[in-house]
Amino acid sequence: MEKAINIDNAIIGPGKPTYIIAEVGINHNGDEETAYQLIDAAIEAQVDAVKFQKRYLPALYPEDIINNPEKYEQTFQYMIPLLKKVELSNDTFIRIKDYCDKKEITFICTPFDEISADFIHDLGTVAFKVASADLTNDDLLTHLAAFEKPLIMSTGMSTWDEIDHTASLMESLDAAYAFLHCRSVYPVWPREVNLGMINKLRKYGVPVGYSGHEIGITVALVAASMGAEIIEKHITLDRKQEGPDHKASLEPYEFKRLVRDIRVADQALGRDHRYLLRGEVLNRELFAKSLVAKETIERGTVVQEGMIKVQGPAKGLPPYKRKDLIGRKTIRTIEKDECFVDEDLGQSGNKNFNNAFKGDWGLIARFTDYQDMLKYEPKVIEFHLAENDFDIPFEPSGNLDC
Repeated sequence: MEKAINIDNAIIGPGKPTYIIAEVGINHNGDEETAYQLIDAAIEAQVDAVKFQKRYLPALYPEDIINNPEKYEQTFQYMIPLLKKVELSNDTFIRIKDYCDKKEITFICTPFDEISADFIHDLGTVAFKVASADLTNDDLLTHLAAFEKPLIMSTGMSTWDEIDHTASLMESLDAAYAFLHCRSVYPVWPREVNLGMINKLRKYGVPVGYSGHEIGITVALVAASMGAEIIEKHITLDRKQEGPDHKASLEPYEFKRLVRDIRVADQALGRDHRYLLRGEVLNRELFAKSLVAKETIERGTVVQEGMIKVQGPAKGLPPYKRKDLIGRKTIRTIEKDECFVDEDLGQSGNKNFNNAFKGDWGLIARFTDYQDMLKYEPKVIEFHLAENDFDIPFEPSGNLDC
């Protein structure tokens, strides 16, 4: 059975609303005011949480790479100066966390090193996000698990053996965690997303979600429709801005659409047990069929095949119970065109509502059938009328003490 996790009193697991995270990441471009604008946009979209990233570069790279990135591969030449430029100060993070608390939006952060993890923990984050690159970083994962806060872990750029290893590590640490299917490419083409992995990840018995780096909202919406319990997407004020994540991010109006459509998908997924809607009950009665007496059948008669016909409305036994009916002796007189009912199969036909409800109760009727309802002794009869019912004479009779 799948374990649920609790983030800031939001339960994430089977049958619960999709938990939606707006990933600010570094899309604030190092500007505090932009960070606030992104938080406000996420709140307006009605997400569950906003997420940031925290790094202490000296803990991540050798000093020479940090100071002289031009000596290394092109990726270092691009990313190291950018990361140095966009990293927010500790004081700024404190103000951002306070802003989230004031706005009543959950603050989550991805720490890329233990120093950052300690700071974010002390800041009061209620959960940690683990980047795909650190899924195999046992030292960091063990450090994070010691805080006893939920871990949301992306599985991009990881093999099944690595995911198995991390799941075993989390279980040994008794950590509350979730896995997100992810493709660590910015942006990723829809044909390469492989959402089928969402269901494969369920084998670990923990909440499963999707962290999307594709353009647009369609793939994330499909993931939610498949039952992903967490959806994470990057948010930006403008996709044309400089930075590695902006192109694969959603602008505020798109994020609002995504959240709106996921909430519709949540409702459409429904529950795992079957029940009939009130409208289905009405249409079933109108269009489906019952077993009906071809002729008047006197009490004590053995029912034969030739005495039965199939006809609407569906107010009696359904046609598939014909074999159960044939050969039975009737316990009542059944008039021509009258439906056979459960009572004719030896099942109880008595309905005692007296102990079914704690308070007063009533029944819904029309002018033509309210007399049949009186035998159940309701406290109230509520008349529902169709347009043509106004042409039917209404002459109350009998015990109407209800």
